[in-house]
Amino acid sequence: MARMGHDSERAAMIYQHEARGAHQAITRAIDTHVQAKQALMARKIKDGVRMIKPRARHSGPELGLDS
Repeated sequence: MARMGHDSERAAMIYQHEARGAHQAITRAIDTHVQAKQALMARKIKDGVRMIKPRARHSGPELGLDS
């Protein structure tokens, strides 16, 4: 096994174990966030709420579109 720049194989194994735990925690947090967003969208669809906001129409000197 390559030691990935660690001083020993044991140090590499400890690092891999810790990294795996961090990846699992990140995955759980993302999954929780996605599930919450999906539930919110499902409720909005059920309630008939318009989910896409119309784009604001800009004109004027800031965009060089003087009327």
